[in-house]
Amino acid sequence: MYVKVENNKIVKRYTANEIDSQYPNHLLYKHPAYAQAKKPNDDLLKNLGIFPVISTDAPGQNLKYVHDIECEPKQRNDGKWYQTWRMQPFSKQEMAKIFASKKVVKDRVTICMQCDKRNKLLNVCKVCGCWLPLKRKLVNGHCELNKW
Repeated sequence: MYVKVENNKIVKRYTANEIDSQYPNHLLYKHPAYAQAKKPNDDLLKNLGIFPVISTDAPGQNLKYVHDIECEPKQRNDGKWYQTWRMQPFSKQEMAKIFASKKVVKDRVTICMQCDKRNKLLNVCKVCGCWLPLKRKLVNGHCELNKW
């Protein structure tokens, strides 16, 4: 992704293909290495006020119960533009679509604890191989033996 910047504000986002179609015969592609790869030359793009955006990992990947929401790229002290993210907790409605109620989970635990198909050491189902502490909490979780 690329961004066009005017007065320190992003005014347009581009893909490489969009740059190619908007500037088809521009010097951006005159150098053989860039022309063959159809990749614009970053130094020439700067002359047009267009900068590549450096992808970053979404920060919430290791956190529980949050969305990673992609935001506008921001320019850092090194002068490069980086993708930014905002983490937002799931709403109660979203949580209810993912996780079963406490009562449902409690009922499932009671059933699983009495089941002879539960590996007691690993707490996994011998039939489907699922890790039961997670499976029991999911709204869409179901017992392969139709016990719940």
